Amino acid sequence: MIKFFIFTLLYFFCSVSVFAQAAVETESIKLFVKKIIDTSGNKKISEDDQERIYDKTVQIINNVSIAYIGFSNFLVIPKFTIINVQQTDAGIQKLFSAKCEYLITINRVVIGDAGGATFKSFRMIVNGSGYSKDEAIRSAIDNLPIDDPLIADFLTKAKIDILNFYKNDKNCQNVLKEAEQAYKLRLYDYAIALLFSIPNSSPCFKKASDLSVSAYDRWLDVECQKNIISAKAYIAQKDYSKAITYLLGVEPTSENCFEEAKLLIKSMADKINQKDKMEWEEKISSKKAASDIEKEKLKNMQTININYSGMPGSIK
Repeated sequence: MIKFFIFTLLYFFCSVSVFAQAAVETESIKLFVKKIIDTSGNKKISEDDQERIYDKTVQIINNVSIAYIGFSNFLVIPKFTIINVQQTDAGIQKLFSAKCEYLITINRVVIGDAGGATFKSFRMIVNGSGYSKDEAIRSAIDNLPIDDPLIADFLTKAKIDILNFYKNDKNCQNVLKEAEQAYKLRLYDYAIALLFSIPNSSPCFKKASDLSVSAYDRWLDVECQKNIISAKAYIAQKDYSKAITYLLGVEPTSENCFEEAKLLIKSMADKINQKDKMEWEEKISSKKAASDIEKEKLKNMQTININYSGMPGSIK
């Protein structure tokens, strides 16, 4: 399965009060970075070297401070091409030099009526050397600069274009409709992750923020029921230590489900150890302020956004 990572600024909040705090943050973009590197036209590049290219791309994007880990419908595709590898006979030991091209392309994924498109691309030549061809290529990868001003300028311009894309109400509504459809299909994690891609300057941001809260609440109920089902299965097997592990994962804010969890705990109160009992008692007795609950929601939604790895559409 192709894994994807995305970069996002923490500007999307799960309540009106928390959303207001986002306005003081510097608005940013989110980039969905492809894990599998495009090496077409090359001899096979090892998985380790592909990982190095991916890591360098992560560092490059993070270095300009306009993005964090997250999910977006804008896809970054790194491509690494070996132009040539030459051998020099100078000195006692043979030395190889590699000339390579590094290309970053930012594509928009197809969402609703909004077709896919290439937003921006950037290319640069990198060189490396080593005592073998592989070492020379690896050296070129390691020499990719993470603080190159031309790359920073490229990403800054990409940010402006992407923000302008969302400021177009039709584009914003297309993304919102995709999230609404995911919500109807009970794909709550996808809905939350996609809603996080809508910047707070967008005309549909308020609707997106409201829907994200509802999607999170539904997602919480689903996850809670999964924990309850697993706990019941282990109780039936008389494996109470594993059962309590799942019940401790039930969030108190999922009220109906949490009540069921309390009943299950009560039913096996004499079968669980003191440490687990104390942890459970602490969980049910802790009273959180409304602001703390909202912050916890935000943190959990960010975790969903970071961990979501599904592909929201296709590239044309």
